[in-house]
Amino acid sequence: MADAEEETEANPPRLAASDFDIFAEKLLTHQLLLTALELHTELVEAGLEIPRLRDFFSNPGNFERQYQTNSRDAPSPVMRELFL
Repeated sequence: MADAEEETEANPPRLAASDFDIFAEKLLTHQLLLTALELHTELVEAGLEIPRLRDFFSNPGNFERQYQTNSRDAPSPVMRELFL
């Protein structure tokens, strides 16, 4: 057992890119964009890039607002869920 790495606080278990991709998909699906952006930034800084996050954040169309009549006064979908 001397050759096996022990999981400790100083040596946490490693997650695979597929694990991060599943988590990224959930963040994007639930519109937790700031959290997804933070995850993307941290992963890139660590030398790991998840294509799903890279593609999402490099597409300006994901951030263009579609205004409808009185849309500025309407609550966001998240706020509607919280208060309805």
